Amino acid sequence: MSKLITIAFRNIIKNKKRSLYIGLAIFISCFILLISNAVGNGTADAILAEYYYQQAGDVVLLWEKALEIEKDSPSRIYLSQFEADKAKDNKQALASLESFLKQHESEIDRSFKVVRRGALLVTPEDIINVNVYGMSEGEWIFLKQKKLIQLEQGQFDPQADSTISISRLIADTNNLAVGDWVTLDVTSAYGANNSLEYKISAIYKNGVPWNNDYIYMTDKDARLLYDFDKQDLDSMRIYLKNKDTAAAFTRKLDSSLTEGSGVLRALEGKEAGIFFTQQAEFFKSLYAFFVTFLLIIIGFGIRATVRMNLFERMSEFGTLRAIGYNRRQNFFIIFCEIFLLAFFSLLCAFLLSSVIVLITSQTGIYVGSGAASWLFGGDYLYPRLEYQDVLFALAVIFILSLLAPFKPGLKLCYQKIADVLLKRQEKRPLTIMVLRNIFKTRIPPS
Repeated sequence: MSKLITIAFRNIIKNKKRSLYIGLAIFISCFILLISNAVGNGTADAILAEYYYQQAGDVVLLWEKALEIEKDSPSRIYLSQFEADKAKDNKQALASLESFLKQHESEIDRSFKVVRRGALLVTPEDIINVNVYGMSEGEWIFLKQKKLIQLEQGQFDPQADSTISISRLIADTNNLAVGDWVTLDVTSAYGANNSLEYKISAIYKNGVPWNNDYIYMTDKDARLLYDFDKQDLDSMRIYLKNKDTAAAFTRKLDSSLTEGSGVLRALEGKEAGIFFTQQAEFFKSLYAFFVTFLLIIIGFGIRATVRMNLFERMSEFGTLRAIGYNRRQNFFIIFCEIFLLAFFSLLCAFLLSSVIVLITSQTGIYVGSGAASWLFGGDYLYPRLEYQDVLFALAVIFILSLLAPFKPGLKLCYQKIADVLLKRQEKRPLTIMVLRNIFKTRIPPS
């Protein structure tokens, strides 16, 4: 067997150009498949990360009006706001919430009260609709760690008063820069018209398109702008130490809240706004369809390349048969050549794609704004490879590569030696050739 492997290896070295074509076909096929999987994962991650880390968490608290909105509406969590005319019920609900959280403090990893409301941004050139997002220092650090906020210019201090951070989209479309002053006009939680000035201290990179209208400011400033009391909130995200207990924790918390006024409700994060989870699944399915289509093309492409290679080398295998090598040995040589080419090609494809994904997962790939940002979940795409994707891609391409020479290789091995030496193929079904050899009987041509 070692002698046959040596012959196969020498054939690869001898036929460098042909070997390069086959190896390149396998390499490109595997590389495209791995990168496609990484892009699909990155797109789904961008959508799910924004939903989990900036909207829902493991458990989300919403006011009762938001529960009247359909679960598949993308605005369900965004539109959660307390009703000022139910002040007594609101205070009772918030007191029940604080009491429950204190009792179950050991189960909670972290939690964030959210102040998020609409506003008018008044610039020297225009007036535009934006959303104000007030955050504490802890939440600012948390969202930066999760890459949901990445500063492009300037610095944002979550403890500094009267400073804001705006997106690159808002800055570019309104000719704003770090150091400029703008005015925010809002209707407060209790109906008053408030107007305050803020200095732009930072500009953040565009993220998921539906969040690029956020004006980030300190929690203190947001509460002042909207006349919020210290305990007031529009929604609240809770992250548990054990995510598997989210359903049980939600039931207990919601039961505690409904025993009181019932104006504030608890929902499990993954069930609160299914639009985003469904969107992520849609993109995964879209990439799965693309990958399936790609695999069909890859399979035919590799088979055609191998078949052409074998046809051009018919006389070479005829010579081996003529000097005493049998059909099985000839087929083993063909199989071994493809095996070696596939192994080294797949190894190169894996190493190159891993390096590219490793680098771009940190720096991101700029895909542009507009339609592209909605398709990939942001202006920047952060691809990610999972070990299941790698194993699947390597296994599928390896199997396709090994199956490619099966039929043409067998057909070549069951040709007459004289025909092979003269590069002539007997046009007879492979099954008849094999049966004729097995039963050693002459089957007349049809």
